[in-house]
Amino acid sequence: MAPTFLHPVSASFFDGDPVRSGVLPRARAFLHRLGEAITASRRAQAEREIARFIEGQGGRLTDEVEREISRRFGSPAL
Repeated sequence: MAPTFLHPVSASFFDGDPVRSGVLPRARAFLHRLGEAITASRRAQAEREIARFIEGQGGRLTDEVEREISRRFGSPAL
């Protein structure tokens, strides 16, 4: 088997218990923030598309426009 060489920083970063060293909590926090950012970005994009659609329909939110928004942008039924 070939010898494995680790960079000193990466070796010390992953040595020991990941929970006690704080690696796991930091990774979870990072992934949580990343997920929140992705969700916020998608929500903002959907809101921009809906606003653009309403403007294209005359700028008034009527029952008909609201139904069309639900049909076009709503989540599909499972």
